[in-house]
Amino acid sequence: MEFGRVGRNKIFKLNLVSYVQTELSFAFDKILSFAFDKILSFAFDKILSFAYMSSSLGKPRLLRRGGCH
Repeated sequence: MEFGRVGRNKIFKLNLVSYVQTELSFAFDKILSFAFDKILSFAFDKILSFAYMSSSLGKPRLLRRGGCH
């Protein structure tokens, strides 16, 4: 059974829409993942640098309490 021109165009458009939605979803996931990774990395670096700078003589607090010198 032949779909005819209208049927084929409709199927092509549905496939195209599905493909575009899949690609946009993938791109959006990648962008969010990258942004989240950068934000966490930046925050972690800031926390570590603040902890390092707030300790006396630039030594981390754990090292000043004993243990390693």
